[in-house]
Amino acid sequence: MRAARIKELGQAPVLEEIEEPTRDEGRALIAPTAVPLNPIDIATSRGTFYGSSPPTPYTPGSEGVGVVLEAESLPAGTRVYVSGDGLGRQRDGTLAECAVVGEDILTAVPDEISDELAGACGTAGMSGWLPIV
Repeated sequence: MRAARIKELGQAPVLEEIEEPTRDEGRALIAPTAVPLNPIDIATSRGTFYGSSPPTPYTPGSEGVGVVLEAESLPAGTRVYVSGDGLGRQRDGTLAECAVVGEDILTAVPDEISDELAGACGTAGMSGWLPIV
């Protein structure tokens, strides 16, 4: 499968073929369809994130929208938003054709919301909304 990979901190990601991940109990396999990039992803890839960076090479992407391929708690085909679980910071993230995520962080996305809008409502949306309210 293809994935964006950070091979060296401070360098741009490169597209590589890597082995498809397999899910463990309590985790879901998803196919990301929209992956917002935010300051956490950039700081992590530069090696300047206060929470450190994963060993290189790694796949960035700390959040995303995708379709469930395999899971225990949701049927295949369910559209979901994911964020957290160490994605793109402690382990491979969502900038790949497939990603493994904790089932406890899956949030179903209603059909009437586009993947792009669902992704924009995550870190970026909350960052804009909180100062207003």
